[in-house]
Amino acid sequence: MTFVKKLFSSLRMQFLLIILGAILPFFVLSIYNIQHMSQMEARNAEVNAQEQAYIAAREFETVIQNSRHLLYLAMDDKKIVSDRDYCQVYAEAVPYRETAITNLVVMDSTGKLICSSSPINIPEGLGETDWFEKLKLGQALTIVPFDKNWTAIGVYTTVAVPHTNDIGLTDGVIVGLIDQNWIKTVRNRISLPENSTISVIKKDGTVIFRDPYKLEYIGQKVGNEFTEAMSGSERKGSFSGTGLDNLERFFGYSRLDPIYGGDYVHVGIPRDKALGSVQDLLVQNILINLIVIAMAIAFASSFSGTRILRIVNQLVETSKKIAAGDLSAHTGITQKEGELGFLAQTFDATIASLRKKDEERQAAMEEVLRERQYFEMLVRHNPDAIAILDASQNIQTINPAFTELFGYTLKEIKGKNLDKLINTPVTLPQAVNLTKQVKDGGTIRIISVRKTKDGRLIDVDISGVPIIVNGKQMGDFGIYHDISALIEAKQVAEASARAKADFLANMSHEIRTPLNAVIGMTNLLMDTHLDDTQYDFVETIRTSGEDLLTIINDILDFSKIEAGKLDIESTPFDLGDCVESALQLLAPRASEKGLEMLYLIEQKVPGAIVGDPTRLRQIIVNLLGNAIKFTERGEIFLSVDAHPLNGKSFEIHFSVADTGIGISEEARSRIFQSFSQADTSTTRRFGGTGLGLSISKKLAETMGGKMWYDSEIGKGSTFHFTIKAEAAEGIRKQVVADAMTISQGKTILVVDDNERNRLILEKQMQSWQMNCIPAGSGFQALEILKRVNTIDTAIVDMQMPEMDGFMLAKEIKEIPGYQKLPIVLLSSLGHLEKIEDKKIFSAQLAKPVRPSQLFETLLSIFANRPVVVRDNQQAASDIDPEMGSKHPLRILLADDNAVNQKVATRMLERLGYRTDLAANGIEVLQAVERQQYDLVFMDVQMPEMDGLEASRQIHRLVPQERMPRIIAMTAHALQGDRERFLAEGMDDYISKPIKINEMARAIQGTPALSIDNKGHKIIPEAEMPHVNWDTIDSYYRVMGEDTDNFIIELIQTFIPNAQKLLDDLKTALKSNDISTFHRSAHTLKSSSASLGAMRLSDLARELEMDSTNDFPADSSGRIQTLQTEFDAIVPEFDKFLKEKSSSQKN
Repeated sequence: MTFVKKLFSSLRMQFLLIILGAILPFFVLSIYNIQHMSQMEARNAEVNAQEQAYIAAREFETVIQNSRHLLYLAMDDKKIVSDRDYCQVYAEAVPYRETAITNLVVMDSTGKLICSSSPINIPEGLGETDWFEKLKLGQALTIVPFDKNWTAIGVYTTVAVPHTNDIGLTDGVIVGLIDQNWIKTVRNRISLPENSTISVIKKDGTVIFRDPYKLEYIGQKVGNEFTEAMSGSERKGSFSGTGLDNLERFFGYSRLDPIYGGDYVHVGIPRDKALGSVQDLLVQNILINLIVIAMAIAFASSFSGTRILRIVNQLVETSKKIAAGDLSAHTGITQKEGELGFLAQTFDATIASLRKKDEERQAAMEEVLRERQYFEMLVRHNPDAIAILDASQNIQTINPAFTELFGYTLKEIKGKNLDKLINTPVTLPQAVNLTKQVKDGGTIRIISVRKTKDGRLIDVDISGVPIIVNGKQMGDFGIYHDISALIEAKQVAEASARAKADFLANMSHEIRTPLNAVIGMTNLLMDTHLDDTQYDFVETIRTSGEDLLTIINDILDFSKIEAGKLDIESTPFDLGDCVESALQLLAPRASEKGLEMLYLIEQKVPGAIVGDPTRLRQIIVNLLGNAIKFTERGEIFLSVDAHPLNGKSFEIHFSVADTGIGISEEARSRIFQSFSQADTSTTRRFGGTGLGLSISKKLAETMGGKMWYDSEIGKGSTFHFTIKAEAAEGIRKQVVADAMTISQGKTILVVDDNERNRLILEKQMQSWQMNCIPAGSGFQALEILKRVNTIDTAIVDMQMPEMDGFMLAKEIKEIPGYQKLPIVLLSSLGHLEKIEDKKIFSAQLAKPVRPSQLFETLLSIFANRPVVVRDNQQAASDIDPEMGSKHPLRILLADDNAVNQKVATRMLERLGYRTDLAANGIEVLQAVERQQYDLVFMDVQMPEMDGLEASRQIHRLVPQERMPRIIAMTAHALQGDRERFLAEGMDDYISKPIKINEMARAIQGTPALSIDNKGHKIIPEAEMPHVNWDTIDSYYRVMGEDTDNFIIELIQTFIPNAQKLLDDLKTALKSNDISTFHRSAHTLKSSSASLGAMRLSDLARELEMDSTNDFPADSSGRIQTLQTEFDAIVPEFDKFLKEKSSSQKN
């Protein structure tokens, strides 16, 4: 005892102990660190085992699922149980090898074998097992409980379904035996060290499968650590334990879904493999620490000190805390100098580093596990087909959607080149190029075609994305989205749209053809003697038919736009002429409603542009027409401006403003929709199809522009649209240089109560270098004239409140110095003829006034020349509205554009003519066959059949004595066109835009000998046949089948009836019965005309007209003439009846 005390009281021993105490923490710390690392590695091994067990469990569920599909197919085959030979053929032929099933077995309801894919001995008593009984009672699917009889022949598990006969009773059982080969798929997908195991264990601990496979293990019970782990409610977990081969392993498990048996899949990783590196490190650390201790003992023999001991004690205490697991401990030593201070700081730093690394490791492990699971789930459950490729573009893995889309499993294509696998020789070069782009670090997306396993071609949306890790490209993703259904739906929709457009076009044509006939016949009817009521009825039919024709034309335009078949011309034209022709067309409607129509073309607008004048005029007419329709009072203002783009290109801005009803907030969202108006009351009140704005907007967009609007309820609306066009050369009329010299410096007094109109005229005067003095009323104008004596001309509006233009002009003539002042009167159409004394004015111009017309008028006044209004359309005073009655003609107008039809129709109406319309050459031929025309205005370019072909066909079909005069209508006729038109059978041509004086000239050149003063066609009696067989032929064209019987019955009825009517005429004349006389003549006229007996019909008509009040002179002789004509008709009809009778017998 004394020796021990002496030994430990020795300074050397004490220092030795201090040194040992100082070294001991490092020893403990290193052992703890290694132990901690061992725990972490063990935990990682358990997590890895759990993760692999989850993958294996899901793979097994897939195996069961795929096997179930095969069994369901067999279950639906009713012959598989009743016909043993058929069963055997079926079992051997069914593609069970594409699943995990190794043998397909069919048994009857007692468990006896019917057939199997491979030879097998059925265990005795199988038919009496619980699971077999449950199947016979109708259970849909059974995972057969573990049975060593099956396991002995290498079967892992068994899936069975019942088979029912035609009356629903169970007559057999179909069993799929799944062998152990499925586990190879799992081992290919996961990486396990040597001696790792994959087992399937029931909840009671019975092993029903183990890999590596040994029969003696099957059916054994595992240890308590297994059953305890599986006793909880968790579907997955991990633990460490001893396997059946007495090796310690880290186990992870995952429970199968109850529908797949509810067993547990275990993956075991050998403990020595998981912790081998840590154990080696432990040995190394022990050796190092022993060496350090030996060195410390040597060092202790020469050093000692209490200070060192104190520091070492603190280190020891801290080490104890760390050993207890408290990584938050530190030494608390503040000394910084010397080795001991450095040792203490290093010790604390080591602890802090260890603590930080432990935290980072834990966080990193959790993040890696979370990201890995997220990534795998994202790829696996992604609906798009995904292939992950390595740096050599070979397939590493695919998701189930890839298999579903292309038909390949991963086993079939792993390691193969994706481009060569799913491409055709046509698409392969494109695919290789795209792959190169991704390999170079780019991303791609393209729609193309790829090939499936069975050779089908599918449309796919392809994306390629590189996989870059730490700046290095490891491979890439190939993503394929099946768009076959989308492409098919798009094609169906496009076909539907084309069919709809074709249907609309065809129906429009089919409706328009008889409608033109209706309008034409009403025009003929209006040429006959009608009383006022009848005339109103016929006029209603005609105007309604024309309105319907307008609607049909709108629908046809709309269908062309929808089908993308609307052609836009590109031709130079005068923009001012185009705008003004639209204004002239609608000016009468505005005047009827008392609306002021104003327009302004800004100076920077090019005079001529290249584009489609017809379609541009169509938009303007539609917007102006809407403005007039929805405006009850006020004005319509059209303005045109331009913004230069580049070179000769301009964006031309049109706006149409009105003072009408405006557009409500709720209606604005649908204002440009097809077949839509502001509301249903608008349609009822104002009419229309609701297509005009939709068509106009699409036309504007087709010409490179857009359309929009501003509106305020109760104050009006402004519709804007733009087009893009290039300026053209050499079309706008140039003003001669001396004309500007004449106008320069002149002072013009403009008197108009409309402020906007004053501003427009003021701008025009300024552009002509004239001075303008505006006045808002007649009284203001008189005050100005009394103060200013330098006014050269006054421009006066007719319609002004308090003092109109005529009264103002008379007052001006009373002012000293202004008795001879030239005054130009502006007035709406229809008001010029009401002026009492037109001589008081130097010129009268109809509004809206064309700038060129006004300028020429002012130049004539300044040059003391007679004022001659030169315009594309002559002033109303120069047009003879009685031309139609003085020179009566039947006129057909052929043009496919509705706006052109309206323009030409209005011009002809102003000349006193009604017009029939046709939209193409086919309709022209139908109209000419239907009735005779004196004059045809024929557009050269029309769809279906153009004007030239129609002219050739008319000359082929119509006799020369009935040949109408044909006038071609064409835009910008070139040299040589006239000769070409004449060669095709046309008589002359007029240029577009059409001018009324040219139409008048063409009319005057047409002979009127074929029309009498009542508007009826006159054919010399000697030339008129007794029967016009064209009438009979028309029935064949219209009625089709069974026309012969109809004509025969008609003639057989007509002959006795006509003779009776002749007898009634004679009887009525003798009995002085004028009523019967008149009625008999009328009936004979109608019935004769229905069979083409036109001479008889005309004679009866004349007798009818002359017997309105009394018997005509020489009634008896005229009846005899009728009898003679009838007698001449009967032989022709008899001959016809005989020919038809003979042909029917043959």
